[in-house]
Amino acid sequence: MYKNYLFDLYGTLLEIETNEETDYVWEKMALYYGYCGSYYEPFELKDKYGKNVKKMVNDYGEGADIDIQDVFYKLFRDSEIKPKKKAPKEAAKMFRILTTEKLALYEGVIDMLMALKNQKKNVYIVANAQSAFALLELKNCSIRKYFDDFYFSSDLHIKKPDITFYEKVFQEERLNKKESIIISADYDNDIVLAQQIGVDALFIDTSEKTELKENIDEEASAKDKEVKSDKIKKQVKTIMAIKEEETKAKLYTVKGYDFRKIIDNIVK
Repeated sequence: MYKNYLFDLYGTLLEIETNEETDYVWEKMALYYGYCGSYYEPFELKDKYGKNVKKMVNDYGEGADIDIQDVFYKLFRDSEIKPKKKAPKEAAKMFRILTTEKLALYEGVIDMLMALKNQKKNVYIVANAQSAFALLELKNCSIRKYFDDFYFSSDLHIKKPDITFYEKVFQEERLNKKESIIISADYDNDIVLAQQIGVDALFIDTSEKTELKENIDEEASAKDKEVKSDKIKKQVKTIMAIKEEETKAKLYTVKGYDFRKIIDNIVK
């Protein structure tokens, strides 16, 4: 049916919960930096980390993303230490280990990916994520080997729903949009964007309300029907604009993480 399958990551294939606010995290990170020759009190390190993140985000501008390794590098430099080449990456790894409270594959993900690769499909990760974290998590969950390439916002310095994100992916991989499908549980950042660029999409709907998400035609006609939020109104206008441009992109919807149904719908 399709040759190219583009997956979002967190909330689509992987379930993850993180917490950066505990004292334990910053006590251990301060200890780690101390072992590397950079001496911080835990509260001081947390404060500098937050300020550096904020500054870098502001420097890149709205809609951009930073590479978290640059933040950890800056923390070394702020203490007048020139770190070894791998030190920022190792610091990022330690930080992710300390802040991750849950990391798990949704049931059926491996079966779906195996089915795709058995049929010689091209499979990609396209995610708002830090490559320093995500690549290790994909490997840890034993699914990194199923993907042909990875596109992360931290590397592109662009975050979805910026349309440039997907334009770069399709251009670099030389993908035919008519032979491609985007699969995601993130409606705002992926599904609406897929329709904008004329690519078929499959929405993994984990919400209780699906009235405006099951069919593109229903969304376009919903403008004057019980639209209760500015976000939904904006989505409806986007879909109507797409129709005016005669973009013929399909939208599939699967309720919950039913990967067997996903296989039946799009892996043929």
